[in-house]
Amino acid sequence: MSAVEVRIEQEELDAIKRSVLTSSRRLLVDSLDPANHVSYLRSKFVMTERDAEEINAPASRSARVEVFLDKLSLKDSVAYDEFQNSLCRDRTQLFILTSMTKTLEILKHKVREFKVQQMKQQQELQRQTQEMQRAQQMTQPPPSHTYYTQTQYQHPTQKPGGYPPPVSSGSPRPSHPQRPTHCAGHGVAGQPQQQVIQFQPTPAQQAQREAYCQQRLEMNRRQNHAHQSPHSYQSQQSMGFSPPPHYQSHTFTIPQTPPPHHQRHIPPRQTPPNFQSRDGPAADDLLPPSTTYQIENHNHPNDFTEGLPPESITSPPDMLSGQPCGQPS
Repeated sequence: MSAVEVRIEQEELDAIKRSVLTSSRRLLVDSLDPANHVSYLRSKFVMTERDAEEINAPASRSARVEVFLDKLSLKDSVAYDEFQNSLCRDRTQLFILTSMTKTLEILKHKVREFKVQQMKQQQELQRQTQEMQRAQQMTQPPPSHTYYTQTQYQHPTQKPGGYPPPVSSGSPRPSHPQRPTHCAGHGVAGQPQQQVIQFQPTPAQQAQREAYCQQRLEMNRRQNHAHQSPHSYQSQQSMGFSPPPHYQSHTFTIPQTPPPHHQRHIPPRQTPPNFQSRDGPAADDLLPPSTTYQIENHNHPNDFTEGLPPESITSPPDMLSGQPCGQPS
């Protein structure tokens, strides 16, 4: 971890600078003259006039240096920086500045190394704690979780294994605080089953119902064979039977199913009676009254001409000769 990543706080820096003054005290007592620096420090408002009087009071130079260093140690880091500037202005004492600067860098490096080692120890302690927690989780059995719980509710009057008693349709349904679950084949558990009243017809009505069913079967059989003739389709009303009156309100209504496309009856085109052609007689005079019109659809698989003799199949008449196509005039 580099020195840039470790930041020294201001309080730590003040302590380092006081340690530099303490470690360099012997050199400063032997070589420093405080009278050369007191005036400059007073101009920078680092020391007061009272401090200057206390420094100049001792008779010996070494005693004055001791008092000067004691006063300087009580100040903050700004006083140390101004003292270094004063040493730099005095060209005769640059060796003292060099020694103090070297001591300052050494102490800063020691503080950084101490903080780096402290951070490494914290990281190692965190890693060991995480590994111990992971090992404990792997050795412990997994907790038993219940992912699905099926709860079946039972009516208060219902016996174990029995069905709930029937209630009338007018009575209110019991309210349950929780949502009931569905039981296979028995509806909703915990809720009583409502009684269903079925319609029971009389013997006469039963006989009419059987007759009506027979008529329906006959009608379905005729509709299945309707593809043999294009004009054999008739509606249910034309078949001559309708449902009994008492079944119309209690049973279903038979929808009218349209015939298939190939079984629809297409009437011949009607020509106005007084229509006169520009080049000849009326168009109705060209159509013989005995001509039979049939629709040919050979592409449909259920063609209504299938199974009929060839002589019964006629073609549309020729508009010029008045005879069916393919026959001599």
